[in-house]
This record gives sequence, C-alpha cells and structure tokens, in this order.
Amino acid sequence: MSRKYPLTATAMLLCLLFLTGCSNKKDNARAVHIDASKTTETTSVSTIENNSRSKNSETSMSTFTSDSAESSQSSSSSVISSSTSDTTESQAAENTAPFAVDTTQFSNPATFNLHGVNVPSSITVENNGGTIIFNGRGSNTDDVFAAQVTTIPTKEIRVSSQDGSGIRTVKANTQITLTQHLSGTGGQGRNNVMYLINNKNGGLSLLPPNYAGNVEPSQMDVMLEAVQ
Repeated sequence: MSRKYPLTATAMLLCLLFLTGCSNKKDNARAVHIDASKTTETTSVSTIENNSRSKNSETSMSTFTSDSAESSQSSSSSVISSSTSDTTESQAAENTAPFAVDTTQFSNPATFNLHGVNVPSSITVENNGGTIIFNGRGSNTDDVFAAQVTTIPTKEIRVSSQDGSGIRTVKANTQITLTQHLSGTGGQGRNNVMYLINNKNGGLSLLPPNYAGNVEPSQMDVMLEAVQ
C-alpha cells in the first residue's frame, strides 16, 4: 500500500499540469481571436474612411471638372456671341450701304480728271474727303472748299460717262457736301453736292454737277464723271 501513494500523487500532478496547459492554450487562443477581431475592426474602419475620402475626392474632382467645363463653355459662348455680333453689325452695314466708298482706303490726295468745256480740269480730294480742290484751267485759280463725307441711303444717279458711251444710271451711298469756301472765286460752290462710286472699270469715280449747264431740260439731273 505504501508504494501506491507515490504513483497516485504523481498521476495527479501530471493531470494538474495537463489541465493547466490546456487552460493556457484556450486563453492564448481567446486572446489571439480578440486581437484578430480588433485588427479586422480597425481594418474595416480604415477601409470605410478611405472609401469616404475617395468618394469626397471624386465628388470634388467632379465638381471642379463641371465648373471648369461650364466656365469654358461660358467663355466660348461669350467669344462666339461677340464675334457673331460684330459680324452681324458689319453685314448689316454692308447691306444698308452696299455701294459705299471708304475714303480712307484710297490715295490721299486723290485727283479725279474731267473732260469737257467750261469745267475744271480736275478735282482733288484731300484729308479723306475733308478738303475739295477744283483745279482751274489755264490762268484760272483753284477753288478750295472744306467738305464733309456722309453715308446716305442708296441713291440712283444718272451719269454722263467720261468715255463718251452715253448716259448710264449708277447707285451711290457716299456723298460729299461742300461746307465752306476757303479760297478762290467760289464759282464751283453753287451746286455743293457730289458723289463717290466704284465705277464699271473697277476704279473710283467722282460725280460732280454739270458745271457747263449746256444740256437739255430733260438732262438737268445728269452729273459728270471724273475718273481717278
């Protein structure tokens, strides 16, 4: 009997150690499970935050892109609108005065030559139409006038062609009016309106009154043609 007690005590000690080891393994496993759960939770929270930041970034980028597109469209629309407005105004001006002559686009001074009796040899236009000089023949002095150029509604004018081909009808939008006699006899100022046109040969013609006056009553309205 006395030999069995040590064996029994030994067996009990081994059982106690085994149970203690099992308990420690369970505690460790539970701790590992808790740590893993916390890690998973932390990872999930981090993922949610990252997703939220990503969505906010996408939203900001989308808003920025939308604003940029709207700004670009608005700028383009403004440029197109301005260009269209300028083009429309230019076209409207051309349609209103299709036969107008721009006095700033030809030589300054510009001299227009006349053929005929009892008329000036030529008429000079200076200062973009601001000064008109009737150049006298022989010993006759020049007549100088201040003038004004205006655009008028389209007007039909009968003209005695300088080339001798007869009377033709032309259309004009550019009128030159003598406003003040500056020097000379002033004899050319009695009919103070002339017209500028683009002639049939592609050049410019100045249409003054018929200063000679030697025409039939039915042709009193017919003007002369001075060609540059």
